[in-house]
Amino acid sequence: IMYYLEHESFYPPNVGDTIVILNTDPPNKLEIRQVLEKLNVLIPVGHNLSFTIQNTGETCMVTVNSPLNAFALFADGDTDIVGEVDKEGKVDIY
Repeated sequence: IMYYLEHESFYPPNVGDTIVILNTDPPNKLEIRQVLEKLNVLIPVGHNLSFTIQNTGETCMVTVNSPLNAFALFADGDTDIVGEVDKEGKVDIY
């Protein structure tokens, strides 16, 4: 939300851009550094979660999932969680 307020656009900056950070990625991956610099969020690697950040144009969508949806993150069996923030700052989690 703070990035959007400052830049009037979502990160990544171009509509359709997607950043994927896998649990097996090296900690010095360029995208990890870019997310830290732009969003002030350090995405850790070397554990059991993968992350996707996408600019849909209308929202910024973040997905956290078990690699290859290999195991459930929640009691209902879901292997991922998705959050979206829109241009008004409304957040949806599903």
